[in-house]
Amino acid sequence: MKFLSLIALVPTVALASPFGPHLPPSRTLARRDSWGGAVSLGPSKSTIIHAVTTLVPGAAPSTQTGELFLWPGMSNGTGDLIQTTLESWPDNSWCGATTGQWCIRASVFGR
Repeated sequence: MKFLSLIALVPTVALASPFGPHLPPSRTLARRDSWGGAVSLGPSKSTIIHAVTTLVPGAAPSTQTGELFLWPGMSNGTGDLIQTTLESWPDNSWCGATTGQWCIRASVFGR
């Protein structure tokens, strides 16, 4: 239950961060893109020139119904979503993976 409590607390902590009060409430909770849940510290003039994501997913399911995707992504502020996906399909032969292995790809989706 400690894990579930932590997950329930994370959105509250994010909204109560020292960065949030500087923005009007309407901007803090505004929807900025259509890609799903996101955490943002608001607009910035800073530029990300290098980002690294490390996932250690373990073995992919050996049997499954449907598809399973793990993906970290970032929006670039113009509506594009830049992401890496780890994918597990009932048949991974399209990417050369065998049972228990993940298919991996990078992609950009957007306007």
